[in-house]
Amino acid sequence: MKIKQKNTNFSILENNNVITLVSNDGPYLEKKFMMDLFGELQKQIVGRERNLTVSVGIGTPFNHLSVCRKSVTEAKRSMQILQVCNRKNEIRYYDDIGIYRLLFEFQDQEEFFHIRNGIIGKLLAYDAENNENLAETLETYLDNDRNIAISAQKMYLHRNTLKYRLKKIEEILLCNLSDVNTCFNLRLAFKINKFIESEKMYSI
Repeated sequence: MKIKQKNTNFSILENNNVITLVSNDGPYLEKKFMMDLFGELQKQIVGRERNLTVSVGIGTPFNHLSVCRKSVTEAKRSMQILQVCNRKNEIRYYDDIGIYRLLFEFQDQEEFFHIRNGIIGKLLAYDAENNENLAETLETYLDNDRNIAISAQKMYLHRNTLKYRLKKIEEILLCNLSDVNTCFNLRLAFKINKFIESEKMYSI
């Protein structure tokens, strides 16, 4: 870990993350300023290295070192949720991650596994046993608001092939993909699955 200081700003290099503490006086507190600042940083880095993506998580401003750790934790969590939601080259404030904050407040982490397995466990098991990728198919379909044409295009599939896969998924999970509540639970299960995986990278 390296620490770089410039005036009242600090940068901490931690694995692939750069944690920056910015002076909070003057316009630095303004959200627009922070968005513009890190937006410019993204452009410069991506402009030099096209294969890189730069995402930014921002914690709550603080005025005492005793709550510095809390703000850094929030910034890391914002980054973690960007990963869970498959977002790249985005900037996210902790206050803006909404309902996902509940995932961090949930005390019984083991319950995450029960929720995920209870909803999509059979599909994940089927993929593992048959070397299939039906879970990825379903997740892409849900992420694109159940739009057959867009989902098929993103997966380089014929529309009929996608429809066949979705029918097979319904048979495995014994569900109806036209039901709004079912799709909500499925999307939640996929988010939880990614959250479980992201916990290995973002140990706070």
